[in-house]
Formats: sequence, structure tokens, C-alpha cells
Amino acid sequence: MADLRLPGFDLSAFVEATLAEDLGGVADAARDLTATACLAADARLTAVLDSRDSVVVAGLPLAEAFFRRLDPDCVVERLVADGDAVAAGTDLMRVSGNARALLAAERSAAPVAVTFEPHPIAVLRPQDAPDQITDLQTRLDRLAEGGVHGEAVVLG
Repeated sequence: MADLRLPGFDLSAFVEATLAEDLGGVADAARDLTATACLAADARLTAVLDSRDSVVVAGLPLAEAFFRRLDPDCVVERLVADGDAVAAGTDLMRVSGNARALLAAERSAAPVAVTFEPHPIAVLRPQDAPDQITDLQTRLDRLAEGGVHGEAVVLG
């Protein structure tokens, strides 16, 4: 799977559970009724994921893990790196593979967020830790209000 390694975070289990929730209990692209009804089983797709807003990129390995779970043979090209500051509309990732699988995975991959508690600097260099703007529950509530339905919380 993708190169995302965080202590206490099981990427495979997170991807499996999120896809199963989105696809009606089983992480299987055939459960995506829209893609199955509209696309031939062997249809191919090349798609580019871009940023809607100006952001600091984070989570590309997480998105890649969703695509690879439903199409292990897909080709993923990261066009920027995690940590890059990008403008709205910047192409982030290009992915090619089975159209049904990629469309099913995209619905889960796009609205996922990673947040930290506490801020990573508070763990690595406590003397340099920034003031906390919001508590964890407030961040999670705001993410949910914004349409994010999967969160990975990395606890320090």
C-alpha cells in the first residue's frame, strides 16, 4: 500500500473500513451501483485530482491507498509533495486504471482528512509548540460540517 506510516495508525484497516462504509458493507468496486451501471467492466480512466483551494498538501499517500485498494494495478503519479503550498486549481495527483474502481475509490479518498493531537511540534520540540487554536473535537466537528467523512487522528 502507500508509504504512509504513522504510529498507532493502521492504514489498511482505515481504508478498508471507509470503503466498506461508502460501498454498502464491502470494500468492492462492484458495489458502486452508479459506476457499474454506467461503465463497462473493462473501461479505463485517467484522472487528475486538483485542489479546490490554496492549501498545504497533506495526505497524498492516503488518497493513493484508496485507489490501490480497489485497483492494485492502477498507476499513480504524485505531481506535488506532501508539505507543498499550492494555489487553488493545482494538479496534485494523476491516476490511471480501471474506471469503475477509481470512481468508487475517489468518493472515499477525496473527503478524508488527517489531523494531529497535539500539534507535531509540541511532541518533537515542546518549547517551540504553537498555541492551540481549537481543540480536537472542534476540528473534527468543522471537518464534518465541510463534508469530510473520514478522519485519521494521529495522537502524540
